[in-house]
Amino acid sequence: MQVVRPDTTRPGAVIGEQSLYKYAALLATLVLILWSLDYLNIDIGRLPGIFGRIGEVLATRYFPPKMSRVLHPDYLAAVLETLKMTYLATLVGILAAVPLSWLASSNMTPSRWPGYPLARLVLSAAVPCMR
Repeated sequence: MQVVRPDTTRPGAVIGEQSLYKYAALLATLVLILWSLDYLNIDIGRLPGIFGRIGEVLATRYFPPKMSRVLHPDYLAAVLETLKMTYLATLVGILAAVPLSWLASSNMTPSRWPGYPLARLVLSAAVPCMR
């Protein structure tokens, strides 16, 4: 019978090391939440009933909607302006994403200089997990 030993030459190979990081991150998150509650002077006893109060506010203030406010010309103009902004932002995002993704892929870029490094720089600044 052959004894199999864990490979200790690479990081994370020791059994339980990842769980230690996980529990340390969980502990740090809990400490941060408790510190935030203390710093903001939030009464923990009031937290369980907050969802009921939020539901009550939504049910009494926002339902049913007051049609006099909804049909007001300023309200409709604000809704239309919001839709215009979302359409424009989506269009700009698509127009920027297509050339950036083309330049950032190493197998599709015709010239690796200067497009590839610049596209990767822009993407790494926009998407932090690429760093």
